[in-house]
Amino acid sequence: MSLQFETTRLRLRFFEQSDAKMVQRLAGNEEVARTMLAIPYPYEDGIAEQWIEHIRQSSEKGDSYAFAMIKKEDDSLIGTMSMGVSKKHKRAELAYWVGRPFWGQGFATL
Repeated sequence: MSLQFETTRLRLRFFEQSDAKMVQRLAGNEEVARTMLAIPYPYEDGIAEQWIEHIRQSSEKGDSYAFAMIKKEDDSLIGTMSMGVSKKHKRAELAYWVGRPFWGQGFATL
């Protein structure tokens, strides 16, 4: 499945297994983990790979979608934006996290 969205500064795309090491590094930061119920701390080896496979399967079923937030300037992974879908209620809930090195740069500002 190939689906992308773009803004002026970001590209959102599906995660790839090659993103796992950076996901582990960014999500494994204690400050990031504290902001999300589903992110374990410490973030052990193998968790990112399992999560990427899980979200791939969830996307195929239409249950949820997670997108890698890619900084267009240098093609670096900076976080994730996801949508959990409630088919029963015909709604979705948006969630995101941004890696600590990218906080305060306006990527998730309201």
